[in-house]
Amino acid sequence: MLYINHTLQEKTLNFDCDGSLDIESFENFDKYFTGNYDKSFERIVINLKKVNYISSVGLRSLLRCAKQVYSDKNKIFLKVENEMVKNIITLSGFCKILPFIEDEL
Repeated sequence: MLYINHTLQEKTLNFDCDGSLDIESFENFDKYFTGNYDKSFERIVINLKKVNYISSVGLRSLLRCAKQVYSDKNKIFLKVENEMVKNIITLSGFCKILPFIEDEL
């Protein structure tokens, strides 16, 4: 199960996720992102700090998000705390496409 919410903060659109981004939740994540993404925001942040697991289909969903954001000439970032999730993103090479940021940005 994955819970998703979004908030607006100046020129940043934040997507906050809680749970697992996997085969059971990726479709809801894709639909939620697509339905709430607004290209007028210069920066998109996907907050995965409360995500405890991400599978290959979850990575694919993040890649789709990045593709959509970059096609609009905007920037996308990830916030990640869980070491396992961070390692999966790093080892897959996705951190080059979806860079990590800290809270202060």
